[in-house]
Amino acid sequence: MFDIKKIKSFYRSRFSEKTRFLIWNLMHPFSRKIKIVSYAVSNEMKFDVIPSRFWNDFNHHLWEPETRIFYKKYVLPTKEIIDIGGWIGPTMMIAYSYNPKKIYVVEADPANYQILKQNVFKNLLNDKVELYNVCIGNKNDEIVSFGYTDENFLDTSTKGIGGNRVKVKTATLEDFLKTKDMSKINIIKIDTEGAEQYMEKGLAYISQFPDITVLFSIHGPFWNDKQKTANMLLEQFKNYDVFTDKEEKITENELLEKMLSNDTIAFLEGKTGLFFTVILKTKIGRNIPKNT
Repeated sequence: MFDIKKIKSFYRSRFSEKTRFLIWNLMHPFSRKIKIVSYAVSNEMKFDVIPSRFWNDFNHHLWEPETRIFYKKYVLPTKEIIDIGGWIGPTMMIAYSYNPKKIYVVEADPANYQILKQNVFKNLLNDKVELYNVCIGNKNDEIVSFGYTDENFLDTSTKGIGGNRVKVKTATLEDFLKTKDMSKINIIKIDTEGAEQYMEKGLAYISQFPDITVLFSIHGPFWNDKQKTANMLLEQFKNYDVFTDKEEKITENELLEKMLSNDTIAFLEGKTGLFFTVILKTKIGRNIPKNT
């Protein structure tokens, strides 16, 4: 008899969230029993979406409950949001439901981008949502081959770059952000499936601005050089107040241990993490969020 919790934990320890979801639907023998739904609900707002099993978990608050709490707390009607790594739109919809002034969404994978675009169109969200099909990387204006050739296994991580499934234009985080008025931004979500290894200048740039909170996802197993990237991120994190996704303080040593971890067993026991998210708050001009 299959232990579903152990199978989920196995995939969670080895693959990023987006890749796990796709593998689960394609390979798990019980996945057909999961209801496919064509709507998403956040903050009592209902969105029509391209049908997927994912939205069933989303609507039952099984997907990243801390992310919902984050957006509820920090979205302000007078401020704008940058969502880097928008996937098919879950964080965009959560943010939209709390009425920000504008949301800029970046998604590298063209297949995900098309679904994201349709989800925006179906709900007439163009009044506040602006989309970009760009791959955040270490150089501007390159064309990279992205993902594996097997259309049944879609990996949008930097580990998948080098395949020939699709081609995407690149931009650095810093230069993309320079196209925006940072005085209007108060939330930046960064979930780039390993490209955080290229974000030294981008993180340094963000830290210069007051009252910005960053939801930053870390994917250590996808980095080309884990020690070098971990050291770079720790150096940049000194410019921020750093918390877990539950807004608990986390030390530099704890961060380093989690970023360098290869211990799957410890991860499954909840002692460390191979993929995890931190909250970064710029140190200047902090204000108390109003949506509490």
